[in-house]
Amino acid sequence: MGPGRRGRPGGVGQRHRGKSQAPLARGADLVPADGRARVEFQGPHPALGCLPIGDLLVPGRTSDRHAGPGGLTRARNLPACLALLFLGGPAFSQAPRSAPGYVPGRVIVKFRRLASGVTGKVSTTQFARLPGELGGLLSRYGVISLKKIFSDVSDHSVVRYSSLLKRDVFVPDLYDWSVLEAPPSIDVEQFAESLKSEPLIEYAGPDYLSRVLETTPNDPDFSQQWHLKNTGQTGGTAGADVKATFAWDRTTGSSAIKIAILDTGVSKTHADLAANRIAGYDYIDDDADPDDTEGHGTHVAGIIAAEGDNGASTTGLMWRAAVMPVRVCGGAGCPDSAIAGGLQYAADNGAKVINMSLGGTTDDPAVKAAVDYAVGLGALVVAAAGNDGNETPFYPAAYSDVIAVCATDYKDQLASFSNRGNWVTLCAPGKDILSTAKGGGTALMSGTSMACPMVAGAAGLILSRSPSALASSVRDLLTAGADNINAQNPTLVGKLGAGRLNVLKSASNAPDVVVFSDNPNDRFVQNGYALNAFSVQISSDFAPPQVRIFLTDQFNRELGAGNTVSFTVTGQVNVAGGVQLGNISINYPLASQVKLRITLDDTVFVTTRDLVVWDFRELNVIPAGGEAAVWNGVFDPTQAGKATVRLTLKNAGRVKIQVFTTDATLVKTVADEDAGVGVRTWSWTGRSERGETLASGLYLIRIRAPGINETKKAILVK
Repeated sequence: MGPGRRGRPGGVGQRHRGKSQAPLARGADLVPADGRARVEFQGPHPALGCLPIGDLLVPGRTSDRHAGPGGLTRARNLPACLALLFLGGPAFSQAPRSAPGYVPGRVIVKFRRLASGVTGKVSTTQFARLPGELGGLLSRYGVISLKKIFSDVSDHSVVRYSSLLKRDVFVPDLYDWSVLEAPPSIDVEQFAESLKSEPLIEYAGPDYLSRVLETTPNDPDFSQQWHLKNTGQTGGTAGADVKATFAWDRTTGSSAIKIAILDTGVSKTHADLAANRIAGYDYIDDDADPDDTEGHGTHVAGIIAAEGDNGASTTGLMWRAAVMPVRVCGGAGCPDSAIAGGLQYAADNGAKVINMSLGGTTDDPAVKAAVDYAVGLGALVVAAAGNDGNETPFYPAAYSDVIAVCATDYKDQLASFSNRGNWVTLCAPGKDILSTAKGGGTALMSGTSMACPMVAGAAGLILSRSPSALASSVRDLLTAGADNINAQNPTLVGKLGAGRLNVLKSASNAPDVVVFSDNPNDRFVQNGYALNAFSVQISSDFAPPQVRIFLTDQFNRELGAGNTVSFTVTGQVNVAGGVQLGNISINYPLASQVKLRITLDDTVFVTTRDLVVWDFRELNVIPAGGEAAVWNGVFDPTQAGKATVRLTLKNAGRVKIQVFTTDATLVKTVADEDAGVGVRTWSWTGRSERGETLASGLYLIRIRAPGINETKKAILVK
């Protein structure tokens, strides 16, 4: 979605040689130069019940100062003056002269339960052969043809085999979705409303359009790809980039990773894309030649996978990839039916990542079903957040299973045109982005359409290193690796998702513990305990990490003087050492547990792991009858905290547990009962016998049981 310089909507009403720009919208009036369509009333006067229509903003919003190059947006819910005649069957008023954001004469429908045997496209002469009342319904409404949106779905099956997951998965039932073609002059909105009243129809609505806007090329050099490595060359902030050059030390991509681009197609002649472009499909012209007619899709493709290190043109995030062009947009926009079909095609043909630099503000159920289908088959779907500069949810980006991408500039600030909100997943650079152009060479474009493929390309790099990674895992890596940019956007906290994409972190592995062993291997420690030897093996993607090993209590507070850990690092990844505990009893009950903890800092990541967690045993000798311990000896009852008494009984008998203040006042009897042999637990919630929450302070827990006569401590804080 590319805002920028003002210009005509890309190709609306224009004649072009070669592939058609908008075969389903021929006959629509040209949009005036100011980008706004005037709609004249065609039917009864507004005073007779029609809704007045003023100037309607056509898809693309070129009158908005942020609309322009690379933009896709969708007009929705535009009122119309309607006239319904009943002459032996439904008839509808002539459509407005200017297209109001959907394909003329076309309606998307979902049947309640479409009978089996309906496939492909069915024309008027074949209606009589359709099952049940379907043929009569279509004839009664003057339908010219019925075409299945999801052409490869031949039945109501909700189980499909996923080539990505290597197993059968549950997916939405797509069989009932179709497109009805009617005369172009029909009033589409009234047509859809009437269809909704039919018992056979569950949903009916216009085949809405997303929009591609005109682009303005420049003649910059490769060094202007600030989004990959920002040195301040464009007046921005050095380092405000996606860290691609560092990530390329780990991987530059793989031709085994299929990334589908649902857009205006991808140029089949651009030298910097040819090596990475594979077969796809054209849902606008319904053929297997998804060449680009507008330039938007070619620019998006270059951001993902312009061939790298070849001494020509620009570089994509992935130097090698399998880019699958799926043309769902023409000069008049992107029909929802094409988008939905394109999603199914991409998923069925093994796309691991699907890029959608398009969308609108209406939640279309056909597109939602197709998104669910693709996600169900294991694809990661990434979509642009929109260029309206507001927080209105933008679809398909706003679907919970889709990664919604907003756009930042070269100072890590949200681009003025970019949408934002609590539905956004993360951001990526999207202003003045240099990439491949339709006619060859390069061009600068701006928009969330440019930010979106950066995230898709980053996902491709992750999958290049871990081809079997699940889409959910890739999503987690993308968000976990993002850089926090709240400081640069203080008024937008909580509206930028996880932050700005950092490919280095997302596609790299943090240093970690591979193997740990200790001798002796004990469950408990006590005063003076010695761990004779431990060893750790470390993994790291970067320079050898700095290693620190230390002791903490159960609240991760470091145990200091008298408790020592000594260790040495050899071969950069092997650590060996020992532990000597001092008198931990002075810290009890804060030290009811002791942890041996390690931190690894490789300058990119800091990893903290607990190598071993011991229970602290206050007594040096276990009583003959068993042992007692208090877990969570410091707790806050107002936060549902509680202290737990844990007894290991070697003999059955009477157990009595009482809580006293330090001046020996009894406040609570926790237990007074018979108990059998084994491990038993009782909890104290910080309340008195009358159920009142007691004051903060130190309390004594007296424990009497077979072979056990001890007093423990607990601290209540609130």
